[in-house]
This record gives sequence, structure tokens and C-alpha cells, in this order.
Amino acid sequence: MINVFYRGPLERSRLGFLLELFSSLNKKVSFFWLLPHPKFYNKDHQVLEPFMVSFPAIAYVIIPAGVNQFFTARKKVKSIISDHVDPIVISIGFTAAFFMPRKRSNKYIWCINGIPEESLLHKNTAMKRRAVSIKWGLVSRFYSPDLVITVSKRMSVYVSSKISQVKTISIPLNVDLDRFQMKRNVERIFYTYSGSGAPWQNLEQLSEVWGSLNQLDPSIRFRVISRDSRARVLGSKVPKEAIEFVGTSDLDELAGYLEQAEFGFLIRQDSLVNRVSFPTKLSEYLASGAWVVSSDIDWDVADLIKKHSVGILVPPSWSSDQIATRILESRTDFIDKERLEKRLTNALKELSKVYWLEEGRKQLLESNIFLK
Repeated sequence: MINVFYRGPLERSRLGFLLELFSSLNKKVSFFWLLPHPKFYNKDHQVLEPFMVSFPAIAYVIIPAGVNQFFTARKKVKSIISDHVDPIVISIGFTAAFFMPRKRSNKYIWCINGIPEESLLHKNTAMKRRAVSIKWGLVSRFYSPDLVITVSKRMSVYVSSKISQVKTISIPLNVDLDRFQMKRNVERIFYTYSGSGAPWQNLEQLSEVWGSLNQLDPSIRFRVISRDSRARVLGSKVPKEAIEFVGTSDLDELAGYLEQAEFGFLIRQDSLVNRVSFPTKLSEYLASGAWVVSSDIDWDVADLIKKHSVGILVPPSWSSDQIATRILESRTDFIDKERLEKRLTNALKELSKVYWLEEGRKQLLESNIFLK
């Protein structure tokens, strides 16, 4: 028996992958959404039911788990776990760990996409830094897992520095190649950004880069794929007629928008949060046939781009004019669509959902948590 507890807004891509991965282990799976806030699910926003249609064998329950419901939700989680004989417990999301029982005899896996240091990008104060330290301390002392599944090699290294003697597996945010595809008969006309307006996305700098690109080549068209109003800053330096904003939560629609991307942007500052991250958009850009402009920082993203020559890397210290000039100069490197397609195909062998379902299953079985 596998009990999966997820806390956070419904992130369909990663959550769907993990549920599919755990379902492949020949055990019954039950899913419990620890709902952090009613805005993520209510009578006008019933997102879970259509999502779970893809997993007909998985029973699911929603457990209110806001700050004021912490003790009630935690008691419910403990009751669910104790109702089964030696279940394998999996929590997904950093804060999901705090809802798990402190004392346990069952095997426990913790899956994280990010780290609490993200909060410091919103407000970096002594109190906030102390709160981050306390969270790591609580996990290490009271909620230490048998295994942590992270999204990058560098995140695994960082987790190991925070939780002693813990095993880790790195599974990047991968892509469904049946949905995101390189289509040859589609005109690629947009310089594209896909994602949120969160502070770590560094959209202020990207808006400056787009402004410089527009100055150098006014014919360039830009597209922002985001439902986050903060992403509107990307239109602040370019004429209205040169940019369009679209938003969707539907992955098929997202794939359709990305088909027209000439390349996608991953401009980040050199921070811990970014160094341990592995953005979903990287896999989606490449799978759609777009090449990538990324910051040249110490992260897994740069390793992959260098290995397969599927984009350009720009130093974080460069000005927007320098980055824009480098982008336009580099376009000639990607004119040969056949060569680019071969490089993209090789890169996607390491990023495909099918590959990581098999590789992830193999690594989980080798962890001795699951019986073969």
C-alpha cells in the first residue's frame, strides 16, 4: 500500500508524473491532497476531479490543511497511515513533511520541487532566514525521510548537506513527448517566455533584454505564456504591437503556443534557489523545437545546454544590450534546422517522461524501500 500526501496548489505535470511513477510499482496507491487554501479548490474551481480522470485506479481524498487546520489535518494523516499495515508513505511538497507523524515504523519518501529559501527572494530579513533554518532543522530532527526525490543533482547535494545520512534520487522535471512535439511545418515567429512572475524568474532583467532586442530588431515578436499578472512586466520595454500575452492551465494549449516559439528564455540570477532548480519550461521549450537562452550559472540546466548545444548561455553580469547582441549573433548557429533537431532529440532522451518513468522505477526498486 502506498499513501501519497501532497500539499500545494495542483501542479499537474510533476504531480501527474509522480503518481504514474508510484503506480508502476505494483502496489495500491491512494492520494490525499492536503489543501493549503480554499482558493486552490472550491465549488467554482474544481480542478482535482478532471485531473484524477487519468488515474482511475487511484482513490483520492481532499483534506483541508491550512495553517489554522494544521493539528486537525495532522491527526487525520496519522489515522490514515495507522489504518494500514506498514504502508509506504510519500509526501510531496516541502511543507507536506510537517503533516507526517514524528514517530513511525513505515518507510517514508519525501518529494520536493523547491526549497524554503525561495521565501527569502520575497523578503530577506533575519526573521525569515531564521524561519528557513528552523524548517530544515525540524525536517532533519523530527521528519527525516528514508529517501528524498529532488529535481536536480545540485538539489540532492544541498538536501544531503541539511539532512545527514539521507538517500536521494534526482529526477528532473521532464516532459511528455506525446504532447510537446517538434513540428516542422509550423512557422516559429515568437521569442517566448513561459512561466510565472515569481521573483526568482528575474523578469525585470528579462524585460530589459527584450527592450534591447526590440531596439536592435523592431521586427521581433514576443509572446508571454502566463496567467500571472506579474508577468506583464515583460511588456514594459517593448511596443504593445510587438508583444502578446496568453494564459492557459491546459497543457495541450500550452504545447500549441510553444510550437511557434523560436526559442525560450531562462534568465536567472545566480542564487541558491536557482542553482538547485530545474524549471519545467526547459524540457517544454526543447521538446517543442525551441532553443534556449539561459543564464550561465552553476545549475543542471547549463550542464545540459553545454552537453547538447541546444541554446546559448549568458553570464548573469552581462548587460541587457550584451545579452541581446549575443542572441542575435547566435541565431546563425541555429539556422540549420536539421542539425538543431538532432541536438534537441539527443537532449530530450535525458528529459523524456517515458525515460524517467523507467529510470525512476529502477532507482526506487534499488533503494530497497519497495519489494521487487
